[in-house]
Amino acid sequence: MTPPATVAEPFFAKGAADAATRRLLLVSYHFPPDSSMGALRWEKMVAAGAERGWQVDVISMALDDVKGRDDARLNALPAGTRVFGVKLDRHPWLSLESRVRRRKREAASRVSEGSKLATPASANGDSTGGLLRALRRSQLAWLYYDEWRRWCNKAIPVGRALVARHGHDAVVSSGPPQMVHHAGWQIAKAAGIPYVMDLRDTWHGPSAEPGDVASPVWRRMSAHYERLAVANASLVVANTPSIEQILHDRYPEARDRLTTIMNGADDDARVPAHLPGRFVLMHAGELYNGRDPRPLMRGLKRAIVELGVTPDQLGLVFLGDDHYEGALLADLARAEGVGDFTTIEKRVPRAEAIRLQGQAAMLVLLPQNQWECVPGKVFEYVQKSSWVLAISARGTAVEALLRGTNTDLVEPTDIDGIARHIADRFREFKAGVRPEPVNADGRFDRSLQCAKMFDALDRLATAR
Repeated sequence: MTPPATVAEPFFAKGAADAATRRLLLVSYHFPPDSSMGALRWEKMVAAGAERGWQVDVISMALDDVKGRDDARLNALPAGTRVFGVKLDRHPWLSLESRVRRRKREAASRVSEGSKLATPASANGDSTGGLLRALRRSQLAWLYYDEWRRWCNKAIPVGRALVARHGHDAVVSSGPPQMVHHAGWQIAKAAGIPYVMDLRDTWHGPSAEPGDVASPVWRRMSAHYERLAVANASLVVANTPSIEQILHDRYPEARDRLTTIMNGADDDARVPAHLPGRFVLMHAGELYNGRDPRPLMRGLKRAIVELGVTPDQLGLVFLGDDHYEGALLADLARAEGVGDFTTIEKRVPRAEAIRLQGQAAMLVLLPQNQWECVPGKVFEYVQKSSWVLAISARGTAVEALLRGTNTDLVEPTDIDGIARHIADRFREFKAGVRPEPVNADGRFDRSLQCAKMFDALDRLATAR
């Protein structure tokens, strides 16, 4: 067993909590000042916990590993919060792979078959090529887990030293990246305190398996590490009911330790309605995980023809990404006949993204491979006085969440339905109609989910 280390110095510490009665150690690689959506869940949870008397120490990524840095989010954390960074030592081969993928992405210029829906990369070809690709994916999977094992080997002694010094009441790990759970349960077990495994996405399963590492090696390792974490958890938190059901079926012996605590809508995502005369559809966020923009573009094209409008009257904005599966969005839009109507904007800080979303007449959710997950931007969209168009198959977590609201729900294959929703809302918009926010009744408020999390933590701490 790794011996306890001396207590590390935090790269951020904000005073002392006046009324803290309990301490929580959080292991979450994504946390402010990282500006990614993955950092938002516990940024808001920490603030809610402070109101309940919980002071939080966080083990996250090293400060110099933060790419999209937003110090405003860091400085908004409550008093008593401390953040400790642990460096991820990238394996040279994985770093090379990342650079190669980035260069290919930057070099993408035109899609030869832009009219076709995206399909998974083909494994067809000669047997030698297929074998080499399979071996490469297996090797990358092993390197990925080896890289994160080494991160855990550095994070665990940091956590153990903090708990030994300050006497935390519980440990929570929040992933992805999911190997933070491997560090979390070991820190808690060594200290004899409750461990909570918080799954923002699925870990083991076909929908969660990245294509470039899809292999028996990845499946064995993800199953092994997930099983260890679940076995050692006092409570396993799923981000959606669908994820909880997957875990229930996989680990029936853990059914009494499973619960769902979703993300939620925040007050700061509300902005005054400011819709100019132009009808703008907007998709905010990255286009990965099967979020194919082409059904939207095809529906938009049909709506444009039906309405007889110009780009001055109607437009489509992608905020935060300019590619889909290696193809430039501008090229895809031209191939689908909506190039003149489409604008691509670079990623901006969250506060600015929220402001820009408030200027869109219609906010769009695209289909995704992880049917059991709900993108975090859903809970930003539902706070706006904008129509929400959710292109999602029936039975997905997104469709189930938004069913029964004023969201426009449509199947990804229903291009006529997409066109109809766009055309109908455009006509309402021109007639002066503006929608109520989807969350007008407060059903999706994050405060409800935060209360559920800290009720559970209070129970675990009291039962020690």
